[in-house]
Amino acid sequence: MLGEIPALRHFPQSPSELFADPASARVAEAYQRLVANLEVTLSAGNISTIAVTSSASEEGKTTVTSCLAWALALLGHDVVAIDGDLRKPNIHKRLRIEPGKGLANAADGDARPIEQSTEIDSLSAVPAGHTLLHPAQVVNQILPGVLARFADRLVLIDTPPALAAAESTLIAMMAKNVILVIDPRKRSMEEIDRVLHEFRRADVNVLGAVINRAKAGRGASYDDYYVAIPPPVKALRQSPRQRKDARSAAGGGRRTVS
Repeated sequence: MLGEIPALRHFPQSPSELFADPASARVAEAYQRLVANLEVTLSAGNISTIAVTSSASEEGKTTVTSCLAWALALLGHDVVAIDGDLRKPNIHKRLRIEPGKGLANAADGDARPIEQSTEIDSLSAVPAGHTLLHPAQVVNQILPGVLARFADRLVLIDTPPALAAAESTLIAMMAKNVILVIDPRKRSMEEIDRVLHEFRRADVNVLGAVINRAKAGRGASYDDYYVAIPPPVKALRQSPRQRKDARSAAGGGRRTVS
């Protein structure tokens, strides 16, 4: 288990609001602990792409994807969040980007022209886009090229629920690594075992599980230790292309923290 995210009665609309609001301290700090645990895994192997999925819908996979991408970017990683849920896309709402052309519209697999900046300089996002093709066709034909273009970045992909959409396993296979989001109030162990069996059969590396909307414990409160993170200054943002040019000039690739 990588982490537990406590339930929050009124969840903020974006990661920016979550991490800046002291009233959300328990949840924000839970994401910081999740990132700290994930850092151990990232430092131990050559992991550049992670698919984030769940067994079924309404378990919070999109929220986990966006908040995890935000927290990793704050830590120093150069992150791209891709909306791979072409059926019910929501990453654009969480990261406050335009929902126009996206993954489904990447010409020759090149998503850089439709990569959008977010409020954090080191975090960009690619919306799902629009297409008349079946989502599995889009994933099979376009996603490999997109991932190849982002090989120097840490990529998080929000996928459709694993038991609801065929392309979810395809995305996990291409990412090679997956995080499973579980809402314990909705899922049975039988459903979770079915998903894990599918991933094992596809030779996908399951990095761990995130228990979402976990019941808060009765132990001591550590809210007084939380340090709120104010929204970044938008005037200092660079476009994805400007960041690419800066990295090329510096001769650097994906930023990591040792």
